[in-house]
Amino acid sequence: MTHCPVCNEQRNFRQRIYIKYVSIAKKIAQLLSVNKKREKLMYRHQVFENEHLQDDSDLFDLYCGDVYEEMKQDRAFTLLLDQGVLLAVDGFTSHKSHKAIMIMHVILLNYEPTIRFQDKNMFQAAILCSDNKPDIRSFLFPIVKEFKKFGEAPMRMLKNGDELLDFGGHGAFYEFKYCI
Repeated sequence: MTHCPVCNEQRNFRQRIYIKYVSIAKKIAQLLSVNKKREKLMYRHQVFENEHLQDDSDLFDLYCGDVYEEMKQDRAFTLLLDQGVLLAVDGFTSHKSHKAIMIMHVILLNYEPTIRFQDKNMFQAAILCSDNKPDIRSFLFPIVKEFKKFGEAPMRMLKNGDELLDFGGHGAFYEFKYCI
């Protein structure tokens, strides 16, 4: 068919690719609503909020560095449960099917380093499979938009009508380190 049967508009023969992704903010909200997970996600606040490490030999976590100190001076990480989020994107081509596969992987940096990279403490925001190499920017757009919204104002969680907690992110203050 060269035209749409409904509106008679000429069809674009380029196949569109759709992607479903997990809302990162909603997933973090789900984790924070569980008492044991919330306690583990308070690592950053408990260890680094009131301390300033003076000696470079004390660098044992990414929150020990100058970038974190600069972010705090710029009013990032002001709430008890503000979350540091790492979005890792990796792709490869399958040799058998010649499909391009891309994984958007989320690592919550507020877990302590010894458990931060355990499978149960990370999640995939999206997995994309296409016939050709996809334009990553178009697929990252909704996630970047969510990061900006998440970073502009804290998210409030209510449980049975009562406020449970406030938390936010820092993506709106500090854009992605590398632009794609």
